[in-house]
Amino acid sequence: MVKISKTGEIHEEYVKLREQWEQDRTIEQNEEEAASLGLIQKILLEERREAERIQQEQIKQDEELAKVLSQQLVEKVIIFSSDNFIHA
Repeated sequence: MVKISKTGEIHEEYVKLREQWEQDRTIEQNEEEAASLGLIQKILLEERREAERIQQEQIKQDEELAKVLSQQLVEKVIIFSSDNFIHA
């Protein structure tokens, strides 16, 4: 037995399937976009934390260097004042 579709039935089915496909595609795109934005935010946060860590390390190194230079300067001043122009 051969079934013949009614006028416009195939087009109607096509339109329904196309609308469902478009809805599914929109949902998928929104999910992908949300995931991408989440990943971007995570990467930016990690980069910011790394930059802060590097900055704190640099500050620590600078403070240590300043301490050493200050100590060296104090030692030279003490030697200079006690030995009348003799430099270490």
